[in-house]
Amino acid sequence: MPKSGAVTGKIVYFYPAQQDTEGDGTVSHHSGSGPLGKVRGLFRTTGFNHQESYKDEHMLNLTFHLIVRIAQEAK
Repeated sequence: MPKSGAVTGKIVYFYPAQQDTEGDGTVSHHSGSGPLGKVRGLFRTTGFNHQESYKDEHMLNLTFHLIVRIAQEAK
């Protein structure tokens, strides 16, 4: 099996690596710091992992609320 990132002819091989930072298995802990300083608000939610957030009523309500706020402020 070729090494991840290896190019063989016209095929490039990539394989997932083991998680090497904190996170919930879907999103690493530090990924949220990427937009820091480039967005108006940044916060962390707790009590579920990333995938389960799509099933959480409170998280869905928060998402809808924030979408409406963005739409209201659009010019």
